[in-house]
Amino acid sequence: MLKKKTPRHWAFSNGGDEETRTPDPLHAKQVLYQLSYIPTARFGQREGLYALGWAPVKAMYRSTLAAMAFLMSLTFVGAPPAAAGSTVAAASRCNSRMIGDYAGEVRDYDAHPSAVDLASLQKRFNDINEVLKALGQERSVLDSVCTSDADKAPLFAYAGATASYALALQSDVAVRINQPCPDAARAVAKALLAQGWLNLAQVVNDAGGTPPKDVTEAAPRIQKRAAVLGLTLPVWADTSAYWRDQVANQAKAAIQACSSPAPSTTATP
Repeated sequence: MLKKKTPRHWAFSNGGDEETRTPDPLHAKQVLYQLSYIPTARFGQREGLYALGWAPVKAMYRSTLAAMAFLMSLTFVGAPPAAAGSTVAAASRCNSRMIGDYAGEVRDYDAHPSAVDLASLQKRFNDINEVLKALGQERSVLDSVCTSDADKAPLFAYAGATASYALALQSDVAVRINQPCPDAARAVAKALLAQGWLNLAQVVNDAGGTPPKDVTEAAPRIQKRAAVLGLTLPVWADTSAYWRDQVANQAKAAIQACSSPAPSTTATP
């Protein structure tokens, strides 16, 4: 079982084109909770999608896209700037320790896939979402305590690459919940991969077009899944929030177009 860490109070994304400070972080937190909440209940392994029906699956897809859109609009609020006299403490906090912990969680999820019943898949999806939120918070903290861009750049690259890895795993979960509407499942998976690719592109473009090691290791995870789903990934310089939004809009349309047929009893292994 994964070890519980410091409570993750805030949710952020390193996916937007521009970071603008939101005036009311408390309100933002409340809205995020409403967007990302997914009703769950206890269902046995054999009940699966039959017991839950289509409504919770559709709600999960909708809330996922809504939460993504909201997260991408948030600034990195995180910790306040270092106070006078705390330079040494801030410097000691400017490291990759926490990102490494979250990267370890993501690797563990990759190494231990969830069961195939819908309740387990939903839980896996939400658990990975918590890691993504925590990575956003950590990026905010580092942005506040690290004093130079030279210190921040490798840490932001590590955080962005880890977030992309997590999004790739979320896309795997999305396509496995492919009943009763496989088109919507694939579209949501594409939207998650598009956000992951944008995360990496921003790191590369901020570095002048040269991918750092963390990006070169993470990129194939997105590329492999995108190829299977038929998602064309633009070159780094052409990857933008506008492109990502077009992919997300296609996912929203696919969700809206999906009717509610008779429930299925299986999820894709």
